[in-house]
Amino acid sequence: MSVVERAPRRGTLWSGPTVVHARPLAHDPEAAFLIISGAHDDNFSFPGPETIEQWLTTLKSWGYARVRTSALSPRPDSALREVGFAPVQDLMLMSMSHWTPPQFSLAPDIAPKKAVRWGNRISSSLRDDVLRLDARAFGDTWALDRDAFTDALRATKRSQVFVARHKGVLQGFAVVGATGGTGYLQRLAVDAHVHRAGVGSCLVAAAVQWSSRRGCRHTVVNTEINNQPAQHLYEKIGFVSLPNRLTVLQKELH
Repeated sequence: MSVVERAPRRGTLWSGPTVVHARPLAHDPEAAFLIISGAHDDNFSFPGPETIEQWLTTLKSWGYARVRTSALSPRPDSALREVGFAPVQDLMLMSMSHWTPPQFSLAPDIAPKKAVRWGNRISSSLRDDVLRLDARAFGDTWALDRDAFTDALRATKRSQVFVARHKGVLQGFAVVGATGGTGYLQRLAVDAHVHRAGVGSCLVAAAVQWSSRRGCRHTVVNTEINNQPAQHLYEKIGFVSLPNRLTVLQKELH
């Protein structure tokens, strides 16, 4: 399909079983964020270099100086590397199977906050608290903004936000979604002041329980290959490493 600019510097570049959207990257208005959906579907298809080059020309005309992708599986990764994209983040995939309901002992201050697909049940105050904590946890390079937080809620058919508070102060949050028989732990952040206090473990456990109750038989999560503390946390809950890898790519637009 032809490019559809739905708002300034935002638009759909490709549609079908695979959908490609572009918008400003969180915290970097000179960079486009290329969101590629449907890359894991059986009907996955991706265009060749000529079409991808047209996307890059469009993004440059919209005023972008560079473009970064969402986390990619090997098939779109290979296609984009052919036109000069290079990796900026390597991610490992981990999975936990729960054919029977998992049993965890959860802390009483982990309260589920309902999130419908479009995120319109999330209060503005909770969203702002979540984004501030996310920025402290991930830094400006990888932190979510409002668009990215909404993307996380829209990425699956159903989604939920779990938060941990102490005396009204947000200590951590988790975003989990479910599509088909798989749950996806989309985001986990814990305040540095409460690391090793069990907050992360309780949030992951709450997410896995929710996934199981929605009929999912597996919950998956990705984390940076070098993030050993996060890997240890997930392993403690019951996640195991998968052979698959995901990659975030970037390209300068000259």
